[in-house]
Amino acid sequence: MRRVLLAVIVLSAVILLGGVVHNAELSGPPDVATSNWIPLGESFGFVIVSAGKTTRPKQPAQLTLSGYFMVKRGDIWFRLIEEWPGKVVPLAQN
Repeated sequence: MRRVLLAVIVLSAVILLGGVVHNAELSGPPDVATSNWIPLGESFGFVIVSAGKTTRPKQPAQLTLSGYFMVKRGDIWFRLIEEWPGKVVPLAQN
């Protein structure tokens, strides 16, 4: 009887906490669908634009994702834009 009661308590806690964590993960940028948002932290994540497979000859197809990163500062979400070619900026100059 104790094992059943303990199992019910543990299962209830897992379901309750799973719902809380799930809702916290879905809080991404307002213009991004939740199915396209991969949270990497409270204020940082990846937005999926498209998914597909590579088509390299003589190699098995691999799943690919393309998209961009977003970061939240205050209450505003910003899209991170990577400059190409990359620039090297020294931390300090003599």
